[in-house]
Amino acid sequence: MKYEVAVYNEIVRDVIRSGEDYIGFVPLKYESMILHELYATSMDDAIKRSEAKWPSDAGYVIESLRSIEN
Repeated sequence: MKYEVAVYNEIVRDVIRSGEDYIGFVPLKYESMILHELYATSMDDAIKRSEAKWPSDAGYVIESLRSIEN
């Protein structure tokens, strides 16, 4: 099944909005919410894959995750 994941990075967002220079490994585009498509076998699998790809300890926030039609 195909899923849509909406994700942003809180660290990037906070640094950019404070006016500081950002030095980090996360692309600046993650200041805003980015939509990604993800294939998984179930919603639980999609959650696990999303959390592995965009870990919260690196500042990522998964705003939403929903099933979309193929």
